[in-house]
Amino acid sequence: MFPALFITTLVVSSVPNALHDAVVSDDFEALQAAIKSGASPEDQDALGYTVLMRAADDGALDAAKMLLAAGVLVNARDNSKATALHLASEGGFTELVQLLIDQGAEIEATDQFEWTPLHAAASRGHTEVLNTLLAAGANAAATDEDGKTPLVWAASQGHEAAAGVLDSHSMSKLAGRPLDEASTGAAASYSEEASGGKALRADEEAAFMAASMMGKEQVKNEL
Repeated sequence: MFPALFITTLVVSSVPNALHDAVVSDDFEALQAAIKSGASPEDQDALGYTVLMRAADDGALDAAKMLLAAGVLVNARDNSKATALHLASEGGFTELVQLLIDQGAEIEATDQFEWTPLHAAASRGHTEVLNTLLAAGANAAATDEDGKTPLVWAASQGHEAAAGVLDSHSMSKLAGRPLDEASTGAAASYSEEASGGKALRADEEAAFMAASMMGKEQVKNEL
């Protein structure tokens, strides 16, 4: 089950000022007029969304460009401590994600569930967004409050292509690490998990998968 933050379409929020109204109505001219009239872009609605967050959630790229040019806060937080980058990533809006990154959005920002934007994109299977975030340096090994990595979320939701992107990225990180060393570390971690409930790190998960795929039967047998 997804954290409640991302089920935004089921919640009806209030509209605090003309800027929010313009974004919700997809009225570009009204947005321009509201900015010129001095309406505050940092006012928040019932979800805690600023106008930029509303644009990110709706995939309103042109509105986001105008708001950022007007100097809005790119890393403002809503009621669940999510940022505009979380919302754009969850929505699968690749160009908007890149725009926010270019404007200084925090790639490793975490919400109240300790989700990063990469978790948000992975949970919905947005491969292009994943590639964009990873290219910008997003940490594929980040874990949420339950110890789940973006790869775990993608796989658990049946997003095979997204899981493949994250898996390939994780295994590429192991390219310079001896396979025997990597597989041994993974086996040890699985043993610890079995005895003490410790969650695996993403690089250990990738090491185990890499070992399995390359025929390291002795490692699999230990588990």
